[in-house]
Amino acid sequence: MTTVQLMNRLVSLEDRINDALVNGTRQQEGLVTKLKHEIVKSIDDLTKAFEKVWVELKREDCLDQSRIMSKISDVALTAEQHKEQILRRMKYIAAEREDRLIEKIDASKDSLTNLILSRRTANKCYGKVDVSGLLTADERLFPVVYDFSLIPGFETNSDFGGGWILFQRRFDGSIDFNRSWSEYRDGFGNLVQGEFWLGLQKLYMLMRFCPQELLIVVELANGTALYGHIEEFAITNEWDGYRVKKIGRCKGTWCVKCLVSTKNSMFSAYDRDNDVDLRNCAAMHGGWWYYACGQER
Repeated sequence: MTTVQLMNRLVSLEDRINDALVNGTRQQEGLVTKLKHEIVKSIDDLTKAFEKVWVELKREDCLDQSRIMSKISDVALTAEQHKEQILRRMKYIAAEREDRLIEKIDASKDSLTNLILSRRTANKCYGKVDVSGLLTADERLFPVVYDFSLIPGFETNSDFGGGWILFQRRFDGSIDFNRSWSEYRDGFGNLVQGEFWLGLQKLYMLMRFCPQELLIVVELANGTALYGHIEEFAITNEWDGYRVKKIGRCKGTWCVKCLVSTKNSMFSAYDRDNDVDLRNCAAMHGGWWYYACGQER
């Protein structure tokens, strides 16, 4: 092969190589362009999908918020309704209590008026004070004896008059009188039909307003009823041990020295020994104004 032929052949080969490079570059550029388009399309598709998902999420979130707000509104409405109900109930209770308070005040005014009248009557020495007018059968504040002739075996020529507040009743042993200080202070037993002790505090309050007399009726084993009528009787308050402050002269068929000896004696219960005896008299015999444990009561 001559040099000219070789050179021609090299030139032809160079042209072919250049053509191949040009074609390869164009193919690569086309491929790159295609990839770019695919990437852009993928990005667009992802963006659209994200936007769709975002819209869905926002819509669901709005729905959740709407549900929450709806529930909050329901709770607020229920709370307001409960508040209104409570306020209405409170107003009703307040009105009811006010009515009851007015009734109690009116009743207290009537009782106080009667007590004042009774005290004035007693202070003017117009005779015995009839306490039956202070009480009604419905209230049953205190048991009252109106007719002593109803007591079996009880006979006397004395005119006791009026209603007497029954302070203690014992006749069949159905009630245990070995009680504590608080029970003797507040009272215990069956006021209507059974045995009872009315209460030291009630007795003290009654004696604060007007002088009181004391009538003791005792029935013996043979059925005979005896009585002791003490012209004046008064006790002090709890702080002073319900001490016997006054005890007047006794008249009747049952007047014992022990009653006179109780003057200035404080009341004793098994849990509060106030007597001068070294022994606990109340623990052995029940509550009373003891001077000594052997005294009759």
